[in-house]
Parts: sequence; C-alpha cells; structure tokens
Amino acid sequence: MTKGELLDDIRQRVQQFSDDTEVVDLHVLFLIDQARKMFIKQRYNKANKLLPTLIFQQINLDLDLEGDNEFDVNLTDTIVSTVDRIPTLIENPVINSKIKIDNGSYTDIRFILIDIDRFPYVGYNRLLPDVVYVSLGYDYKLKLKGLANRYKLLSNVRLFAVFDNPEAAWMLSTSYDPNVNFLDVEYPVDADMATLIGDFVVKQLIEKMKVPIDEDNNATES
Repeated sequence: MTKGELLDDIRQRVQQFSDDTEVVDLHVLFLIDQARKMFIKQRYNKANKLLPTLIFQQINLDLDLEGDNEFDVNLTDTIVSTVDRIPTLIENPVINSKIKIDNGSYTDIRFILIDIDRFPYVGYNRLLPDVVYVSLGYDYKLKLKGLANRYKLLSNVRLFAVFDNPEAAWMLSTSYDPNVNFLDVEYPVDADMATLIGDFVVKQLIEKMKVPIDEDNNATES
C-alpha cells in the first residue's frame, strides 16, 4: 500500500463524520508516520519477534575522509565518514540489532556496527584485518575505521534499517526519483500494520472533531 492510498482511505472514512475542510492532509500524513513509529516500537520489542523486511529501507551513502579526528584517542587514525547525515532511526534495541551495512559488492570486508563509545578503541586487532567498524557519530553521520587501509578506498556504503521518516530515507535510496511523489511510493509497512495505522489515525481525527459540551454552563442556564 502506498502512503497516498492510506491517506485516501483515512480521508474517506473521516468524511462520514465531517467535510473535507476539517481534514488537513499534511496533518494526516504526519499522524500516519507517528502511528507507524508507535506500532513498530510496540510490536517489535522482543528479541524473538520476526521482523518483516517491509518495514526496512535501504539507503545509499557516499563516503569521504574525515577532516578532523574528533575522538583524540589515536591521532594516527584516519576516519571515513558519510557525506550526509542519515535519517533518524526508530530507537528500538531489537530493531537496531538487525541493521545491516555493506558496500553493495561481494568482498571479504566485514562491517560491524558498534556503539560510539567503543569506536575509539577498536580497529587495532591484527587478527581481524578485513573488519571495518562502523558507528553512528554525534553528528548523525556514519563513521568507519579499520586496521587495513582498504576501507579508505570505499566510495559508498548501503545501510539497511528502519527509519523514523520513510520519505527522508527514500530520498537517499537508489529508487529515488525527484519526478515521483512519495505518496505514490510503497509505504514501508505490512498490510496488517497499515490497517492498524488507518484505524488509529481515523480515531484520533474523529476524537479531535468532537465539540466538548460545557455541562456547567448548561446547568446554570437551565
């Protein structure tokens, strides 16, 4: 289902209670994204849960050498960084444990995602020359380092993850087309979750449209 189809379904259902003027599309689209994030975090919060690939998106990120070493542990380290900040991830330990990073080709380089606090202290094990350590920096760019110099020759990497803003992630994917409206792109949820999102947003909108009754004033006037 596309986000546009989900929007149309919500709009039609809400019209049973109100006219078009009370349904602002931008607000509905915001609520859809917020509901998606909420349901994903609620549903996939246990390690034994099977995560559907539909909620993941793949983005492509260009790399460049980092100008300054921000960690100050070993000034001889050369850090490679993504040129762009990555879109915000949905914060969920189970989901984030399934993040995958590669460079889109069949090489013996292994990418290992680690916490930023560990990043300054890895990359020196001579038994692991083909491991590239990757961490999410304070500037929300991916940082890469390793023992061998091969990682410095990488021009890009692919990140497979679940993002807070699906449209921002789509704009960094290979399928991005500036002539295509994101509303016409497949929305990263399965059919079951699309139904939950639609029901939740419709309920929120209907609740907002209800006019509260001032029972105190009515009692006084009578």
